[in-house]
Amino acid sequence: MRPETRCDPPRRSRTRRFAGIGRIVQVDASGPGRLSVARCIADVDAALAARGIHPIRLRGEGAAPGRDDDTVVPGLGEHCEPDDGQLERLRERIARLAPDVVCLHDGRHARLVHALAQPARSYLFFWHIHDHYPTCLTGLRESTAGDPPACRRRLSMSCLVETARGHCARSAADPAAGGAPTDAAPAAGRFRMPDLFARLKLLESARRADAVLVPSASIREALLAGLPELEPRVHIVPPPVASRPAAPRAAAAPPGIGFHAPLDYAHGLHVLLAAFGRLPPTLRLTVRIAGSETDAGYWAHCRARIAALRHTHPGIEILHLGPLDAAGVEDFYRRTDVLVIARLRGAGPDFAAAEALVRGAAVIATRAGATHEWIRDGRTGLLVPPGDAGALTAALGRLCGDEPLRARLVAAGRWLVGNQFTAHEHVETLAAVVERCRAQRRGPRRWQPAPRPVDARAS
Repeated sequence: MRPETRCDPPRRSRTRRFAGIGRIVQVDASGPGRLSVARCIADVDAALAARGIHPIRLRGEGAAPGRDDDTVVPGLGEHCEPDDGQLERLRERIARLAPDVVCLHDGRHARLVHALAQPARSYLFFWHIHDHYPTCLTGLRESTAGDPPACRRRLSMSCLVETARGHCARSAADPAAGGAPTDAAPAAGRFRMPDLFARLKLLESARRADAVLVPSASIREALLAGLPELEPRVHIVPPPVASRPAAPRAAAAPPGIGFHAPLDYAHGLHVLLAAFGRLPPTLRLTVRIAGSETDAGYWAHCRARIAALRHTHPGIEILHLGPLDAAGVEDFYRRTDVLVIARLRGAGPDFAAAEALVRGAAVIATRAGATHEWIRDGRTGLLVPPGDAGALTAALGRLCGDEPLRARLVAAGRWLVGNQFTAHEHVETLAAVVERCRAQRRGPRRWQPAPRPVDARAS
């Protein structure tokens, strides 16, 4: 077995064949602002095209554009439930394309899943679920009252009670947190019985899919908690990271520290600033903060902390870069020696960790969400408890003062991401799922309730 510290690009194993598959339709129902889903589809489509398969992406009007030949479908991915006319037009469009596989990405309404999983279909239907939306009212699956914060509760009536009590973490876009209403957060800031029933109906529609694809073990576990009978049909498909591993490089002098995340409380910039305040006053660092200002009040608080740091730690230069475009992201990681992911909660893996590793930056991350998918403590990065400024200070001191350790973590991380989280590996797993579904010839099966036990007293 090759050691994990290898940093050269991985050698490719034998490529699987998509026997009998000529066209795959990707239905992107993720909605506006889901850039990671659009990028995932674009990378996978390029890998499919390299194997002679014709990929086609259907997306809504507000979804992030991918390739030039994307087909826009009005109403797809919108917050409101699609009507009969929209669903019929979508079915007709797919029928004209005559695909061998249709892969639905996300999808917030059971009617959309049902429309694509018609019993008379001639194609395999895969549902690619990118987040916890079908299994959690808030979509985060994190508790504010539990330790650890990860929620393992099955979606049920108790979720209404816990959200009403404020025990469930909510996103910055949630009205209860001061944001705008979304499909995951009602305008009143509280979830009600119809919201729960709609979410349960969406979850149960997974039974109609030939296969359910998820990016991480945590999402698979949450799905199987509600639908344990789907265990053979739920597959972990590694999300692709766009970049190839960069050449090894030495840290700059002074070291560059990066923070790339939305500027809100959940992503923990204030914890990182508190950690800087505990470092020796003579230490020299260059800190680059990138991300959109999703909470103006929180960012004002952080600016005040930055101003105080400039007086107490004049050797720490802090630069605010704002939101980054594609070129800005490349420049950001090229100048970053240590990326800090300080978030206090999270539902899934942080893609910034993988992006940093393949570009030659070491990673310090909190044990929140599923960042451990690619950050293994002491092997591919350093993990610290969420909200612990002291532990974060110690981790920064280790990586800034130990260049061999930083280089070793980066090399191991680059090898891990380059071997497991690529478009090639994604397509390899997809080919295996297609092969398995075709071999089993499994069609859609409607769920039938279990028969009620016979009451002996009635006989």
